[in-house]
Amino acid sequence: MKVKQLAELWRPVALAAAVSSLLVAAHLFGLTGKLYHSGEWLESFGAWESVIYTLIFAGVTIAAVPHWIPTVLAGTFFDGFAAIAVASIGSIIGASVAFLIARYAARKPIVQWLGRYGRFRKIERLTRSHGAIIVLLTRMLPLVPYNVLNYGFGLTALRFRTYVFWSWLGMLPCTVMYASGAAAGSRILNGEFHWPLVVFAAASMITAIGLAFVARRRLAKHQEKMDDDSDDNR
Repeated sequence: MKVKQLAELWRPVALAAAVSSLLVAAHLFGLTGKLYHSGEWLESFGAWESVIYTLIFAGVTIAAVPHWIPTVLAGTFFDGFAAIAVASIGSIIGASVAFLIARYAARKPIVQWLGRYGRFRKIERLTRSHGAIIVLLTRMLPLVPYNVLNYGFGLTALRFRTYVFWSWLGMLPCTVMYASGAAAGSRILNGEFHWPLVVFAAASMITAIGLAFVARRRLAKHQEKMDDDSDDNR
């Protein structure tokens, strides 16, 4: 395997390490107090707190904020599975709205924006023939930034419901990894070592990396087949 391919596969690990470092730094420099007050603000909505954060998550996703940021914050504001649910729902709502914006409201500027992403042009060609499986594979593998895919797939011929389901499924492993990891890290920083949550977070990281490895190989095979077909048609 090439060094470049290894770098792509280990990107989730590097990002998880960076997030963990940020959580520790936030604790050391007293920034966790601000997060605590933000959590209090959410709690002031009572039973609506998860709904409010889900909508915030969707909003920042539409604004092209990197996916891991609101996902990690969800892990600090909510307990393990609640954090995963809020992040998963919020991310797919935001991704769906971004898709619709690209398809119906702002197609021309988004075409110009994505023109600089050569990899997306390859993905777009693969999507024409393989559709759903390409959505799934690219969501599991950080080849192209998450928010680029949100808008980029709106420029393809994909059906909306196909995009929504396979995007949600493909984003789930990393969502679980970041949300559960942040939840476990927050508890540890507060002096509570919750073994089941730590084990679950570690397992989710291993799973996400393993799926990224499989996705990378499958996507490479599809790319090779497309290149061979192009050569045969010349």
